[in-house]
Amino acid sequence: LPPNKKYSNKLMLENSLDQFLKNDFQYLIYSTADILVPNNLFKILSKIKQDEFCALVYPNTHVINGTIKNNYWPHYGIDLIVFKISKSRASKFKEIIKEYNQYDWGINENFYIAVSEALGLKVTNLFKHINILKFENDFEAFTEDRTWQIKSWKENQGYFLNFLKHVKLSKVNLLSDSFKIFF
Repeated sequence: LPPNKKYSNKLMLENSLDQFLKNDFQYLIYSTADILVPNNLFKILSKIKQDEFCALVYPNTHVINGTIKNNYWPHYGIDLIVFKISKSRASKFKEIIKEYNQYDWGINENFYIAVSEALGLKVTNLFKHINILKFENDFEAFTEDRTWQIKSWKENQGYFLNFLKHVKLSKVNLLSDSFKIFF
């Protein structure tokens, strides 16, 4: 990691892809640490009829200090993204992210949607089929505040825009596709 960086989702992704390619996994899954996923996830995924796909869901239940605050509207970003891909598509995935960087907080869901587009995967929104609980972050417990998040997001936005150029994806088309996914 570069100096003053805490973590990199891109480095974790590279390690995950290595493990995916070496082993016999059915899914490659990205999630944040502040969610609870129900145990019927794989049953729901098995109902998707495509051989390869990207499935995602916004958390739809928000928990603050142990109390459910809302269970209808999606909260924040997409915190669960599942790829069902072949080994050859996983190799292509690994190849197209070589030039991408990401450090600390932000841009992950945008990146994964762009990857699904670059890999030619159909995207399925699971929002109506699964209940994901999202727990409010306790910013007093660590040194990541909103200012730090914004700074990280802006830095990662630059990396992301370079990635879009590298894989020849249009920002406009990507926004249009994302809009269709979410509504």
